Amino acid sequence: MELYKRPNSPYWWASFTVNGEKVRFSTKRKLNDKAGAKAVMSKEYQERLNSTQLGQKPEITLEEAFQITLDEVEGQTYRVYRTQRDKLLRFFPKGKRASSVSQADIEKLLAQRRKENVKGNTLRCEFKFLRRALNRVMLTHKVNTDLAWPTIKGFTKTRYLSEAEERAVLDHLKAGETITDAKAHDLAVFLLDTGMRLREAVELDWMDIDMTNRRINVFRPKTQTISTLPISNRVHDMLGRKTNQPAPFVKYEWAIKRLGEAINRECNTSQKVIEQRGKATIHTLRDTFASRLLQRGLSLQKVSKLLGHSTITQTAKYAHLSTSSVMEEAEQLLNGGPS
Repeated sequence: MELYKRPNSPYWWASFTVNGEKVRFSTKRKLNDKAGAKAVMSKEYQERLNSTQLGQKPEITLEEAFQITLDEVEGQTYRVYRTQRDKLLRFFPKGKRASSVSQADIEKLLAQRRKENVKGNTLRCEFKFLRRALNRVMLTHKVNTDLAWPTIKGFTKTRYLSEAEERAVLDHLKAGETITDAKAHDLAVFLLDTGMRLREAVELDWMDIDMTNRRINVFRPKTQTISTLPISNRVHDMLGRKTNQPAPFVKYEWAIKRLGEAINRECNTSQKVIEQRGKATIHTLRDTFASRLLQRGLSLQKVSKLLGHSTITQTAKYAHLSTSSVMEEAEQLLNGGPS
């Protein structure tokens, strides 16, 4: 074992070999604290030795576990998890090990977040990331497995656009005079009529689209599956105007922003609706696709397949919408209509 200095680093670095494996790392102890650096090196060496000779798992910090988890996701999931990581690292002491996370820590975190009036969905997301990170490294590192995770009731959003709201958004974009407005309009129509996630849509290639048979084969990154979707008349017309482009949606960053602004302006004016069903966002167009199909009689199982859900449980939040046909039949019976 040896300590050494590295250029431009304020810390002592350690080096040793265990079972033929060369290990180098920063002790995080400054150059004026050689004794502290030796202690860190000795402890790490002993843990590595125990892991190799006795089969004991090495320690890992929460920050390291979080990073491993982040490295395995991308897109929106990465952005959401990164936010949760940053919040958790402000709560837990720096350098806290995964094996030292206690039930008291979990209860203290929950109590503090509730004191801060954090909403249920946000709270669930934070605990989901923490639990996922600990589960991810459980097989390779020491982790406290004796934790009871709280059941947090979240707000299930069923926000979808009414036909009037849809017209308002599309008319607002159609009235715009820029290319960005036109792109945002086309994207809105596409999302409304396919139910695709934003990322799935903007990453679509022409090879995924069969204009003759009016079908789209869409890869679902979340489930690693492929779904087949029909092409509506207005989507067919819109795509037909884009066949000279390398892809259906090219350079859409500003159009995405404009679409979000239009939805917010036209659909988030009622605080009562926001409190009951959540704010309308671009993802609301996917919810609108699902709700329209259910309200027009398509079964929950078939809508689930079109949305690319891995289980029907994910589609269950729309279940109450499919009762409209039941109410119509009941109304007919009450009014003496056909049975």
